[in-house]
Amino acid sequence: MQKRVIETALSAGAVPLLVPCLSFGLPDEQLLEPAWCLTNIAAGKPEETKALLPALPLLIAHLGEKSSAPVAEQCSWAIGNVTGEGEDLRNVLLSQGALPPLARMIFPDKGSTVRTAAWALSNLIKGPQSKAAAQLVRVDGIVDAILRHLKNRMKKFPWKLLGSLCTFLPSQISLQLQIACNFSSRFYEV
Repeated sequence: MQKRVIETALSAGAVPLLVPCLSFGLPDEQLLEPAWCLTNIAAGKPEETKALLPALPLLIAHLGEKSSAPVAEQCSWAIGNVTGEGEDLRNVLLSQGALPPLARMIFPDKGSTVRTAAWALSNLIKGPQSKAAAQLVRVDGIVDAILRHLKNRMKKFPWKLLGSLCTFLPSQISLQLQIACNFSSRFYEV
């Protein structure tokens, strides 16, 4: 059912109509709806997800401090769906600067926003030789933020992000994260 809806929306030219609706200065309610629609389109087939290319700069821009937490979270969810569709789209997002603002969304203690951004990051850095993982490790304070969330026993923290990072981190930091993961997993189902 949803696949037919995505095809219908794309055939009707929904993406070019939705992109201007992400313009800054609009109320949150008016930003959340197009971001939600684009998130659903991004959950389609890879060729359907590619239709979101014109929307990526505005989705990324809404990850910053100028947007409310709900808008930033919805945009990070859309980006997470896009990154899940393959290396080519991940590379587009990386070249457009998606990684730093996604990483900064992990710093505050904002439950679902942190989980959504961490999930999107886990999709963005996946791959056998991820340059994005190395870039993420260089974001000042990211490892400390992840450790803090684990120490505070954040439920449903995206373990996939930790696993991906442990593959690319220097051994001392990787060991810290692995210890934190083992400790935290005793309290939560992984």
